[in-house]
Amino acid sequence: MYVLGIRPDEAHPGYQRFILEPHAGHFDSACGEIESPYGRIAAEWKKSDNSAVFDEKSSEDGPGDGTMQVTGSKMPCEEYIYHVIIPENTTAVLRLPGKQEAELGSGEYCFTMPAL
Repeated sequence: MYVLGIRPDEAHPGYQRFILEPHAGHFDSACGEIESPYGRIAAEWKKSDNSAVFDEKSSEDGPGDGTMQVTGSKMPCEEYIYHVIIPENTTAVLRLPGKQEAELGSGEYCFTMPAL
């Protein structure tokens, strides 16, 4: 899940607290999810445009398995939209290029981020 940026915080096992640090720039989009003991963690990023729509993805895999779908070309763009879902009773540390690190509680969020 490196491209999506979902990774565990070693100090908090089981994804109770995790890191969101996406790495866009070589694709048009990426989406995926991880089933944690606390619920589904989902992330998606797409090139920014006026018609960006996010489709919720679901996994047929069992707990602990992750899925990822990457599409697009190798042409970087100037900006991406990053969409994340953080399950209840968890927190995430968000690290986006050029922005201050932030801690997020459970919920659904959208952010913009520059291409790398």
